[in-house]
Formats: sequence, structure tokens, C-alpha cells
Amino acid sequence: MRKNPFDDEAAFFLSGLYFDKEEYNKALIYLNSISKFSEKYDKSQELIHTAEKKFIEKKLAAKKTDWEKKVIENFKGPTGVATDSAGNIYAANYNSGIINKFSSDRILIKTFSNENIQGPIGLAVDSADNIYVANYISNNLVKISQNKDIEDIKVILDNINKPYYLFINDDILYVTEQENNSLIMLNLDKL
Repeated sequence: MRKNPFDDEAAFFLSGLYFDKEEYNKALIYLNSISKFSEKYDKSQELIHTAEKKFIEKKLAAKKTDWEKKVIENFKGPTGVATDSAGNIYAANYNSGIINKFSSDRILIKTFSNENIQGPIGLAVDSADNIYVANYISNNLVKISQNKDIEDIKVILDNINKPYYLFINDDILYVTEQENNSLIMLNLDKL
């Protein structure tokens, strides 16, 4: 039984929240437009908090997976692995000197190769989805930039003695140098 006309409006707006972000945004705009001096204001604020919580829960639930293990096979000396913001998977192939790019569904999208990629071991991906490759044989660090159909592979640091592991945090690229037992820190803004 209907207690308040506002309940019907709220139910209508909330119904769309669970399915569409655009509807969610429209509902928030509407609910936020209610005057602070209105009787509906407190209810609208409760509804906003409930809607935001449900929307976040829905988003998190969509990210959960129902599988335990997936395997990608046929590598030649698999070493480093990294993912980008779209969920693509990058895998270094030490023996073949290539980097494979797979979709999250394990479908091969692209293979990167270059004369400067020899013995790739460490991989890291920055916030702009640039890929960094530590090449153990060629003793260098390579950056792969992708811009739609254009790919740019360039050496950003040469003469590293056996670069091994890469890690990115707060726009700093950390590179372990195995031969010299050292850690190199590079500011990504300067590369």
C-alpha cells in the first residue's frame, strides 16, 4: 500500500540503478535537486546513500569471477606477466624474444617483437598502458607505447647489467639489476 507519493518516485528511479549507469546518474541528479527544506530531503539523502552502495556492490560483483584456474599454453620460456587497465594480459617469452598480448578471455590479440627485445623477463604496465620490458640478453629496458594502430618500441635505458624485475608505483619504475646487485629507480614523467 502506498504511504507516500515520494515512495513511488523513489522506487521508479531506483529500479534503473541496478541496470544502467546513466539511469543511476539521472536518479542522483533528481534526488540531489530536492530542496533541503522539503519533507522529502531526508528520504532523498537516505536513498542516495542506498543507491550508491548498491551501485558499488553491483560493480564489484561484476568483477568477480566464477572460475578457479585458466591456462594459456604454447609459450617458449614464459617469464614476466602484467595486465593493463582494460584487463589485457601481457606475457614475456624469453626464448622467442617476444611479448604476447592476450584478451582477458585468453585470445591472442597481438605479438610485439623488435631487435631490442631479447630475453624479455620483467614486465610492467603504467597508468597510460605503456608496457615496460626488462631484456636480460640485450641488457636494456624497452618501452612499448600503443596508440590505436601505431606501436612505438624504443629503448629507454641501455647498458643495464641483466635487468630482471620491474615494478611501478606512484610513477616510479623500479628495475632490479641482477649483475650489479642493484635497484634502479626511474621517474616515468622524465622518460
